[in-house]
Amino acid sequence: MNVETKGGDRAIVCKKVLLATGALTELNALLPGILIDQMLRPLTVSLVEVSKEHAEQQLKCMPCVIYRGDGHHSWHKVNPNYKNRNVGFYMLPPIKYPDGVTMSRWHGDSCFEEETPKIRPYIDMVHGQLGVAIGGNDDAAKSSDEIGRMAAMMMLREWDSPISGTFFGVSCIKPDFHPDLTFVSVQ
Repeated sequence: MNVETKGGDRAIVCKKVLLATGALTELNALLPGILIDQMLRPLTVSLVEVSKEHAEQQLKCMPCVIYRGDGHHSWHKVNPNYKNRNVGFYMLPPIKYPDGVTMSRWHGDSCFEEETPKIRPYIDMVHGQLGVAIGGNDDAAKSSDEIGRMAAMMMLREWDSPISGTFFGVSCIKPDFHPDLTFVSVQ
């Protein structure tokens, strides 16, 4: 496999490649000749800074929370990202950033996520040398360690999860895909 940078000024030759590039896989055409069955959707992000004391005392046992449903009657319901106008979010406990901040201020941001038809990630080999770990379905932040571990084991051909690898199989590969594909362009 040849992995080339966007400018073409650098190339890496390797036996296998694992793409764990999320929504950027489709946006940058990192899998030429392959159409992955997924939908890109925008997300709104709120980052809230809390004091060190608050994080260590009141929030230290806060679990990760994922919510999908109708929401409270006072919530704004016009959201094109959720079927039947349902709302969804996930909330993480305080995270200490490299600059030492755990988040007394807040600010908004935006990003995007890819959603797969069965609402589970794709962790699969698209051919003998090329694997993917994509399709986070808005939940990858909380499970990225395990997704990465499973993908690494897959690349070593040592699948060790109690869940069958077919559960995470890629759907909708273009019919003109050729398994002798040896070029991946990294943006």
